[in-house]
Amino acid sequence: MATEQTREAARKVMERLDQRDLEGLLAQAAPDAKWHGFAPVTLDNNGYRQAISEFLNGFPDSRFPIESVIAEGNKAAVRHSLRGTHNGIFQGIPPTGRQVIVNGVAEFQVEDGKIVETWLHADLLGMLTQLGVVPTPDQ
Repeated sequence: MATEQTREAARKVMERLDQRDLEGLLAQAAPDAKWHGFAPVTLDNNGYRQAISEFLNGFPDSRFPIESVIAEGNKAAVRHSLRGTHNGIFQGIPPTGRQVIVNGVAEFQVEDGKIVETWLHADLLGMLTQLGVVPTPDQ
């Protein structure tokens, strides 16, 4: 039963993100949840809210479709992508109007049906290349 509860918790977080429902997403997290890979340091829920809000503002049409979910015990991995248009300031980068597709994997640890720790592994260099901020190897 723990595996199915874990799978459902991870799926709900990603579905709320895809719906841009930050409050619904954070309702799935434990009060002392830890978020890795969203900033140079580990974030608490408030830090995560700030980081994701900046991202959602920079990519106001962003979507996060789920490609697959693998779960075992209290851990789950969700392969997903980010699809959006850079129409707002993001990390100090003025809007480029460029569309991006960024592949990522989010790992979740779940206790009592709540996310307690998350690790994001995403192709941020690829995103910066798509935005034209970092040159491609052939440039």
